[in-house]
Amino acid sequence: MNQVLPPLSSRVDAPPELALPAHPDVAVWRAAFLDDVDAIAATQALADRIDHPDWATPREDLDDDFRASHVDLARDSMVGFDADGAVAAFGYVVLGPGQDTRVQSYLPGTVRPDLRGRGIGRILLDWQKNRSRQQLSTSEKTVPGWSMVDVAHGNDAALALAQDLGFVISRYFTTMSRVAAEPVPDVEAPDGIRIVRCTPDLFEATRLARNDAFRDHWGSQPRMPEEWAKITGSSQFRPELSWVAVDGDGTDARVVAFALTSLNEHDWASQG
Repeated sequence: MNQVLPPLSSRVDAPPELALPAHPDVAVWRAAFLDDVDAIAATQALADRIDHPDWATPREDLDDDFRASHVDLARDSMVGFDADGAVAAFGYVVLGPGQDTRVQSYLPGTVRPDLRGRGIGRILLDWQKNRSRQQLSTSEKTVPGWSMVDVAHGNDAALALAQDLGFVISRYFTTMSRVAAEPVPDVEAPDGIRIVRCTPDLFEATRLARNDAFRDHWGSQPRMPEEWAKITGSSQFRPELSWVAVDGDGTDARVVAFALTSLNEHDWASQG
């Protein structure tokens, strides 16, 4: 039997106001604007080459986050600029809209590599942590509340910083790769199952199948329609390379499995 928890609003202490960060190497701190996406993406690209050189963060992903209806840039973001006006560091806090079994607040961000090791990241992550607590404290949900930071393997400094600020390692994710030159074996679909391309008329059924399949996956919450539309509407999404398994026909048809494909061409050079 699951434990019944009081509402998060009664369990999470959060500061009523957040002061701007302060650091001698950062001339200006302020909330992000949509017009900052290109400058922020440029700093993210510099960090990507150090933190995970085999894959890059698409500008489109940052833009999608900043435009999401559940993100209030004025309260949920912080950007630091150096004396020349370039982005020195940035961070933002996203309260996930799917909240069935957990309310989760995500804390992405980075510090420009040439400015690391000076304490900027600590100040920024501390601000993000407190903003996350503010978000969680507004929820009346009677489920656990989490503040979550993702760290790429090998980024030991970021891991140590997060742990210093009270975060604990809870999950590892694994990337699998396959040699494309090797033949792909033929596999027969079970009786009654059709394998078809994931066309727009199947997008919603695929979202529902995804939510059902990931219901017992660690930390996974339902993908909401707005989030799913950004995935299927992304320039990286390839419906012609995406497939679903369909059971039944007509109004009784339902998606029972899926394999969706996206391509980030910016990764191709670094991955050979």
